[in-house]
Amino acid sequence: MPASHDDEQIDDLYRGPLSEFTAARNAIVKTLRGADASRVRKLAKPTSVAWAVNQVYWHARRVYDQVMKSGERVRKAQIAALEGKKADLREASDAHRRAIAEAVKEAQRLAAAAGSQPGADALMRTFEALSLASEPPEPPGRLTKELLPAGFEALTGVTPKPIERAVTPNLRSRSGMRRSRRRKRRNAPPRKRSAKRRSRRPKPPSSGRRSRCSPRSSPSNARERGYTDRTSMYTIFLVIHSWVRWIALVTGFGATLAAFTGRVEGKDSPADRWGLFLILALDIQMLTGLMLYLVLSPNMKEILAHFGEAMKRSDTRFWAVEHITAMFAAVVVAHVGRVLARKATTPASKRTRLLVCFAVSTILMLIGMPWPGRPGGRELFRL
Repeated sequence: MPASHDDEQIDDLYRGPLSEFTAARNAIVKTLRGADASRVRKLAKPTSVAWAVNQVYWHARRVYDQVMKSGERVRKAQIAALEGKKADLREASDAHRRAIAEAVKEAQRLAAAAGSQPGADALMRTFEALSLASEPPEPPGRLTKELLPAGFEALTGVTPKPIERAVTPNLRSRSGMRRSRRRKRRNAPPRKRSAKRRSRRPKPPSSGRRSRCSPRSSPSNARERGYTDRTSMYTIFLVIHSWVRWIALVTGFGATLAAFTGRVEGKDSPADRWGLFLILALDIQMLTGLMLYLVLSPNMKEILAHFGEAMKRSDTRFWAVEHITAMFAAVVVAHVGRVLARKATTPASKRTRLLVCFAVSTILMLIGMPWPGRPGGRELFRL
């Protein structure tokens, strides 16, 4: 069978419904022999996010090409800014964000028609990483996994413009120059000597202000640094927030179990220690979540900017209201349980208050987590 025919079959495989991928792949393998069959058998089934991105490539090529072209413009603007050339990075970044937002909407529309609901945030990250990458991680239309932007893809292979430094003489030549000047002053006539001294008046001090055209204060360099810093910070906080949720959930179950079966008398009881760990995990989770919600997440900026439209969709409504409400309630209930337990007069009442509050807090965490398969869901473990 010709190789071009194999490629067409593989393209049809990634273009087709996600639920039929494995069966269609096995059917293609049965028609092949040898190395071709082995190559097709090893093809990975794409995740829901990667599959939705592939559908944009196959069914909305104009939208896909717009994202890739805008990402290339951002990459060129970043490279130009790093090399000290003039570049309008802000305009390129704004156009890139608009193209990504349009691509995310198109991907969700195509996925919804097939009964799938990939998260908007994961789609945004994948489109961003794909469009800023210097080399495509996988062939176009055959993406198999979600991508994470590292923040510096557009700068790969770029050599920064070196800073020109004035060449200063070494100490030996400096000392020689000083000795030469002293000999000239000793041998000079008195009148010339005094005139020379008058000519060597100290220069007025400079104002100390840096030129507006200084490379350090260049607007393009400042925007470039801000863009890459925000992207890196967003990725770091997202990974921390994703992993701390498991610590909070484990400590929630541990605190509930300790309040139910363990000793509760005294300040160092197992229930109190587990409760303290739960409070610490929830507080860290809340702080990182608020940083993402209010400052770092570009997806949340789009949701808050179009809040009315976001409330009409289940996935964006989950991130805008349901997730933060459930998690904030879990933090409040856990703190209230600790306070009420300290005020309890008997061990039985302390046990009851800790058990009820820790159990409710754990249930609220389970409700507010973005489990895979639900609207706005994400993968269980983010790397």
